[in-house]
Amino acid sequence: SPFAGATVATLTPRLAAKIRIPTEVKGVIVVDLDRNSPAASIGIRPGDIVREVNGTAIEAPADLTQATSEKTRWWRFTIERGGRILRQTLRY
Repeated sequence: SPFAGATVATLTPRLAAKIRIPTEVKGVIVVDLDRNSPAASIGIRPGDIVREVNGTAIEAPADLTQATSEKTRWWRFTIERGGRILRQTLRY
């Protein structure tokens, strides 16, 4: 999975308020990252909010695990970083 090496947590309204983003934002937040991991190599950073993977909305770590368990060579994902929405497609 391109997200291997990323430790994520559910973005709760309380956590969203703590990091000063709108509490209605859904996703999982990257809380830790192995610097030599696939996730790091594709540009994922701590603080990124993973919102969608291959058309599946991500609202909990289990959603990310399920979405990334697919056998596919192409990955489309949406992350939020610093209030900006970033959409990427990659072959992995």
